[in-house]
Amino acid sequence: KEVVLSWDAATRRLYIKDNGCGIPSHIASKIGDLYTTSTQDGNGIGLAFVFMVVEDIFKAQIDFTTSDKGTTFWIEFPPVKRGQ
Repeated sequence: KEVVLSWDAATRRLYIKDNGCGIPSHIASKIGDLYTTSTQDGNGIGLAFVFMVVEDIFKAQIDFTTSDKGTTFWIEFPPVKRGQ
């Protein structure tokens, strides 16, 4: 598997892309919910924690697209207000 990180300064988006098998459709709508996992050895805490930090602390938005060729998450950060 391969994981690629990229940054688009114009949109303030961080992209995290992999070339795995994608997220199953029955799980995709629950991604970010506590205890949601698609693996037998996962506990469903990791992505829930990431969503909490991104949304609650950084006030950013997180979303993703997925297919059988991989998944891309992106985090869109709010504009930086100068002087704060």
